[in-house]
Amino acid sequence: MFNVPHMELFRGRVLHSAEFVSGTAFAGQRAVVVGAGNSAIDICQDLVLRGAGAVTMVQRSSTCVMSRDYVAGMQRMGFPEDIPLDVADFKWASMPLGLLKKLMIKDEQAAWDSQRELHDKLRKGGVRLNMGPEGQGIYLQVMERGGGYWLDKGGADMIADGEIKVRSGVSPQKFTEKALVLSDGTELEADIVIFATGYVNMREVNTELFGEEVIGQTDKVYGIDCEGEIKGSYRPSGFPGLWFATGDFYVSRTMSKTLAIQLKAIQLGILKHDGRREGAVNSL
Repeated sequence: MFNVPHMELFRGRVLHSAEFVSGTAFAGQRAVVVGAGNSAIDICQDLVLRGAGAVTMVQRSSTCVMSRDYVAGMQRMGFPEDIPLDVADFKWASMPLGLLKKLMIKDEQAAWDSQRELHDKLRKGGVRLNMGPEGQGIYLQVMERGGGYWLDKGGADMIADGEIKVRSGVSPQKFTEKALVLSDGTELEADIVIFATGYVNMREVNTELFGEEVIGQTDKVYGIDCEGEIKGSYRPSGFPGLWFATGDFYVSRTMSKTLAIQLKAIQLGILKHDGRREGAVNSL
């Protein structure tokens, strides 16, 4: 949960996005959603559709926004229905993420051009936009950060029409009894404040299960390393016998095979290591 001073004074409800089930319970109420990623826009849309009295999104920094239909179309090109899924997976995996990032950065203007109509609606409502920190687009942000973007499926229309208000470039500073005070000194009176500000990393979650003594020896998990591979995933984690599997269905389908080969090699005595990637020894 985002730590904001004087939260205990607030007479309304405060939730994290993980606790949000439906906007039905907040019909007629004034809602503030802190965050501007996938969770935030989904919640804002649901609140509007369920009859909230007012919905305001607080966007602390710029967001990469692309149309869900556009992104889905691009994915269908990579996974056509007449190509077996395992073949499509293999072809997709043949593109190194590091090279893909360079290509996407080079093609940044085309990405902006493809989203002009959508972005005009968002800018009308005050949303600040980016195409990734380096211009790499939404897909690489999913792989590098897992946040800072949203796939639009009608939220832009609600923002352009004023059904979702946007306060951009500000952040929560404190609560009062009736409102959330922002960094520019303004107050947003609210009955419900929802923090859609991200989730903890799986290393933190597993610290509760395995303890700091174990997890403290593991590498960072998720994001892209200097080799263009997913950090700490499907490879030695830093602690013997502990492996992390991250990513979406495509990543799981392809990389689980690599993980299975490593485990089998260890079982057969072909691959020996002390839990660290640099400590692996191939006996062939």
